[in-house]
Amino acid sequence: MKTRLARIACLSIVAALPIAAHASPVDTGFGTVTSISTGWTPSNVIRVTTSAPFANPDSCPGTDGYMTEDGDSSNPAHHAAILAAFLSGKQVDFIVSGCTSLNRPRIISVIVNN
Repeated sequence: MKTRLARIACLSIVAALPIAAHASPVDTGFGTVTSISTGWTPSNVIRVTTSAPFANPDSCPGTDGYMTEDGDSSNPAHHAAILAAFLSGKQVDFIVSGCTSLNRPRIISVIVNN
């Protein structure tokens, strides 16, 4: 019985390791967009900074803003929402998860506050 419990405990720990390696999506908190940068290759990504404290749940090496990821089908909507918030002075909140291929926190959702 003890051997079986020990196996179950070990399997539970091993099964949880991949979950611990990547943080869950994190809400960055509302802030105004302070900069938008483009021009990387690939060219369909943007880097954004806000007035809210920087959130980096996965300890991405790049700490100079959040980025969209090349190939994400939601990029056009994210980019439009970010630009609209920047031009109107509205506050934005990002949900970030993981690191982009350019090593910055990856934007997976954009919320604009009216």
